[in-house]
Amino acid sequence: MNIGQAIKTVLSKYGDFSGVAGRPEYWWWILFTWVVTLLINVALPGGLTTSIHPWGEQLEVTGVGGAIGLIWVLFTGLPTLAVVVRRLRDSGKSWVNL
Repeated sequence: MNIGQAIKTVLSKYGDFSGVAGRPEYWWWILFTWVVTLLINVALPGGLTTSIHPWGEQLEVTGVGGAIGLIWVLFTGLPTLAVVVRRLRDSGKSWVNL
């Protein structure tokens, strides 16, 4: 499996928590999301920051990088969680009993 196949597989199973995910699928997806996140943080001004206030933690979105970064996190959150659960199942572990 190459990186293109892994990305296509993860995105086509974005909400599928059943079945298994092999090591190539999981690691290519992690590499892809890491590289895109790095590019967003380096290439675009602004970002996502958190600050702690007396009434709780607050997420601040600043600049184009922050807006695109937030969209990226929302876009990849569920597929990443799904591939992690499938990878745990493939390695003989359960995400319930961690």
